[in-house]
Amino acid sequence: MKKRLVAACIWTCALLAAMVSSCSDDDTIEYNKTYVKYKLTLGPHFQMFYGIEVVYCDMEGKVFNETVPSLELDSKSLRSTWSYKDEKDGDHDIKFGFKAIARCKPIPTSFDMTSNTTYDLSHSAAVSWYTKTTGAKVYAPTNKSIDPLKLDTAQLRSYLNTHQEIILMDYPTDVEQ
Repeated sequence: MKKRLVAACIWTCALLAAMVSSCSDDDTIEYNKTYVKYKLTLGPHFQMFYGIEVVYCDMEGKVFNETVPSLELDSKSLRSTWSYKDEKDGDHDIKFGFKAIARCKPIPTSFDMTSNTTYDLSHSAAVSWYTKTTGAKVYAPTNKSIDPLKLDTAQLRSYLNTHQEIILMDYPTDVEQ
């Protein structure tokens, strides 16, 4: 009985060794998609004071221009997100560009600028893409991202006066060559 057990163990080990040695480095799984994604992440009060226009293109270079609608706030992150993703099977040469501009809205006369409320105007933007040639890439300029940006009402008035227009993203012109 012991001889059979030892023989079975030897055969099992030999079989496993043969299976492992038959694998080669050429057996890698390739991600067979190409994509580009644009994303804006905004603090809970950002759209109260700013309207946002985005201009972007799909992977074929078709340009889209839209006003970002009022976004729903995620209850866990307390952030709202706008995004666009274009994805195709296979490896493709891609074109992409993304510009997002926030313009200050008029402050309603009914708005109480004397309250002790803190306003979160945090914002960030990113572009990400993947091709077999480039691999995965992300561009998210930290000089354009402000998180957190929490202001009391006195700071808010000053901020809005000095930041009538904010360029949240302008890619590829943001990139230093």
